[in-house]
Amino acid sequence: MGPALVLDLGTVLAGRAALTGHRVLYLDGANAFDPYIPARMAREAGLDPRAVLERLFVSRAFTCHQFETMVADRLEGSLRRYRPGLVVISGWGHLFHDENVPPKEAMRLLESTARAVRRLAERGAPVLATHEDGPRVPRPRPIEPCLARATATVIRVDQAEGQLRLTPVKGYATWPPLLMEDSSLLTWLRRPPGPWNDR
Repeated sequence: MGPALVLDLGTVLAGRAALTGHRVLYLDGANAFDPYIPARMAREAGLDPRAVLERLFVSRAFTCHQFETMVADRLEGSLRRYRPGLVVISGWGHLFHDENVPPKEAMRLLESTARAVRRLAERGAPVLATHEDGPRVPRPRPIEPCLARATATVIRVDQAEGQLRLTPVKGYATWPPLLMEDSSLLTWLRRPPGPWNDR
């Protein structure tokens, strides 16, 4: 959880898994997948970007109903078919802030995805989920606690004064926060300095 940079970090981790030969299922709920990131990673590792990108299977949803279908109804079958080394759920809560969907309906669909993710993770599926801070519109209950209940570990990412702070808030909560300079990450991603939510 954190600012928009967590979506790019999810893409970086997907690219790293693909670089090592694993198939990756990337479920994109925020239109966040940037193919230039794994392609650049491949070139810097001396690999053919096309071969790396062919191991990334991207599915995009544009409504919370599509996202719920993708996660709750189709993901398990895709796991059996592709045998991925990693599943990335990018922008998990993004579509559930849609003001055109009644809040109770949005929360029902979100909880359906949470149950599906929890069930698959308990069976050993390697799932990494990213969630950009919100909400964009008010909801009767915060989305973040619903997502956190479905996960074994939650790491909070914050950016301030040129540094990234990664703080475990669930799972590895006894670990100290990790600090790193954000300038190196910005350079690596070829992004200009500035707010990460200027996507």
